[in-house]
Amino acid sequence: MCNRKNITAAWMMFCIAFMVLIGAGGEKAAAASKQYSVQFANDEKQWMTEFVETSSGAVVGSVKLLWMAPNPVIANSGKKIYFSAGIANSSLYRSNILYSYDLTTGDLRKLASLSDSYYYYDVNEVYRGSLYVSGWNGSENMALYRYDLNTGEMKKIIDQGYSSRYKKYIICESNKVTASYHTYPIYIYNTSTGNLRTVATNVGCFERSGKYLYVAAAKVKDYPVIRVPYRVFRYNLATGKKKVLAANMKGYFISKITKKYIYHSNWEDESTGYYRYNLKTKKEKKISRGAFFKATGILNKDNEQMGN
Repeated sequence: MCNRKNITAAWMMFCIAFMVLIGAGGEKAAAASKQYSVQFANDEKQWMTEFVETSSGAVVGSVKLLWMAPNPVIANSGKKIYFSAGIANSSLYRSNILYSYDLTTGDLRKLASLSDSYYYYDVNEVYRGSLYVSGWNGSENMALYRYDLNTGEMKKIIDQGYSSRYKKYIICESNKVTASYHTYPIYIYNTSTGNLRTVATNVGCFERSGKYLYVAAAKVKDYPVIRVPYRVFRYNLATGKKKVLAANMKGYFISKITKKYIYHSNWEDESTGYYRYNLKTKKEKKISRGAFFKATGILNKDNEQMGN
C-alpha cells in the first residue's frame, strides 16, 4: 500500500485495544464463506481464547493455555481455523507454533514449530492446500512462508510480508523502509511456479485493482521531505508488463493512488497543503484537508491509518 512510518508504541497499543477481524487478505478460498474472529476471555489462569463467527457473534469454539498475539491474523478453510500461538505462562511470549482447530470436532492439532526469529506469525490465508504465513517483529524484519498442508513442508518464500493475492499471484511488501523515510520494495510471488518478480524497489505507494497494480515509484534513491519525482505506472500481475501513466510526477508523500488520481501531501508541514494529481491531464489541484482525508481514507493525522 502507501507511505508508512514505522509502527510506534502508541499505534501498537491502539491495535491491542481492538479485536481484529480474521481475514485472509485478497480473495478467500471458495469454501471459506464464513469469517471468524478471536476474542480473549478474561481468565488469566485458563488463558481462554474463543473463536467467534463474525456475522452472528456466536462462539464456535475455544482453546486453553495458549498465548496469542493481541491482534492475531488467522485464516480458515470453512472446516478448520489456522492460527499461530505460544504456550501460556512460558518465559517467552511468542506465537511460534502453527495450529489447526477443527470447527466440527473441536480437535486442536499442532502443525509445525516456527522459527524463533520472529515474535508473531500471521496466518494470512489458505490457498490451494497451503497456508501463507507472515513472521514479524514489531514494525520490521518480516518474512513470508508457505506451509503445505499435505506434506507438512514449511518453506520460506521471501524476506517480505504478505499484502494481498490476486488469483495465483501474491503481492509481497515490506514495512521496513529502504530509503531515507518512506519507500519500500514490492514483489510478486507466483504460487504455481514459485517464481518471484520485482515490481519496483523505491515504492512510495501502490494500490491493487483487479489484475493491475497502480504504482508510484520514486526516481531518486534517497531524499529529504520535499517534492520529488515519481514514475507512475500500471503493472499487469499476470504478464509483468508496465504501462507508464506519468513519467515525472512531482509530489510529497503519497497517501493513495487510484486509476485516475494520486493524493499526496507533506506530513511534516501541513501548511504546504494537500493535493490531487490527475493522471490523465497531468495537472495538480490543491484540495482541502477534509477532502483529502475523505478520499484517502485516513482516519487522522496521528496514526496515519490508510484506506484501501
